[in-house]
Amino acid sequence: MSTIASETIVGEHVVFGRVIQIQRTTWIGHAGLSYDLIDAASGGVLALVESWDAYPSLE
Repeated sequence: MSTIASETIVGEHVVFGRVIQIQRTTWIGHAGLSYDLIDAASGGVLALVESWDAYPSLE
């Protein structure tokens, strides 16, 4: 398992009245990036199964 180097909010969108943030995670010893959807009100991750490898689209 890789160690997190940083987690940064890199986008924000309003979807059905809820503010959704896009969080980018970088890793120590791994060149890839991960993106997660965060509920801005609660701070909870919305997709618990896996992250995206690229910035998620609104579609």
